[in-house]
Amino acid sequence: MTALQPMADVRRNVRTLREARGWSREEMVARLAEAGHRLSVTQLQFIESGRRKVISVDEFYALAHVLGVPAHRLTQPTPNCADCQDVPPPGFQCRTCGT
Repeated sequence: MTALQPMADVRRNVRTLREARGWSREEMVARLAEAGHRLSVTQLQFIESGRRKVISVDEFYALAHVLGVPAHRLTQPTPNCADCQDVPPPGFQCRTCGT
């Protein structure tokens, strides 16, 4: 049985989902601000790199909202599709896996 590492999964999933959408950290931070949540580019970088070990519940849900995924998706293990991470952007279908 593998140990639970929810923050490691969140860190990895935030970065891979952001990159799958073609967003820079700056764009992600702008989208978070539009949604009413302030996070600096440095804070996002620290979350994605693992330098920041804890995020608030508000940050967790804001990240999921902006990425267009259910919050629990951020805690899931590595997805099957490397292109869409099993969650294509809303309104799109992945050309690789058909999701």
